Amino acid sequence: MESNEDEDVDMHAEEYVGEILKDFAMANRSLKGDADGDEDDNDDQMTAEIAEQSSIVFAPNLTDFFSHPSRTFPTLEAGRASLREKAHSEGFAIKKKYEKNADKQEGERSQRTRKEFQKRLHLQCVCAGQTTRDASVKPKRETRSRLKGCQWGAHIMKVDGSYRVKISGEHNHAAARDMSVYPAARRGTPEQETFVRNLIEARIGSGTILDNLREIFGGSCLLTAKDIRNRRQKYRAQRKARSPETDALVLKMIEDT
Repeated sequence: MESNEDEDVDMHAEEYVGEILKDFAMANRSLKGDADGDEDDNDDQMTAEIAEQSSIVFAPNLTDFFSHPSRTFPTLEAGRASLREKAHSEGFAIKKKYEKNADKQEGERSQRTRKEFQKRLHLQCVCAGQTTRDASVKPKRETRSRLKGCQWGAHIMKVDGSYRVKISGEHNHAAARDMSVYPAARRGTPEQETFVRNLIEARIGSGTILDNLREIFGGSCLLTAKDIRNRRQKYRAQRKARSPETDALVLKMIEDT
């Protein structure tokens, strides 16, 4: 099962936008009040003005895009890839919630009923849910949870022989200007992950791997040097748990590529 990657992240520069705007507006209103002799500034009015001046654009609705009759996909994964790409282009990251009949192959049928198993994938925004952190426990570092109770969701299922994406709900937060802030968005495609693993198994340095990724995949790959180091540790732990026969097979596969 995929990790839902709900861990806290360091406070990103964009998180400070609201505070910066508020400080800026308060300074401006203070100067204006001194000049006009107005000492009855209303905080609610000031907040409304800040929101009006803010350049933050809230989430568009992807329903219209995926409800078009032409938006059909031959496989569930193709639908997922299209939804992920579109969501990223709008500044939002998504993650898997659960998958029905995930252990079944495409087109596999029940031996009892002879009916095809209906695969169905449910996804949600990475900001879905609420943090359960104990407020009385002081964190090791200053962090802010990305969880905001976002109600956006989507599911992908087969309709009339092709897979379609259905959107429900809307995002309750601003779009990200830098998608690399989300681990779910930085996750590589299967092709990219295989490429990284092959180079790690060949003991290539993280910096060299990152340079090769940028050269081959360009801006579509958001993996960072830290992500590659984390994968290196993960694969090292997996190697320790493998048998010598499996290691020999993996090395042979790498040599053949």
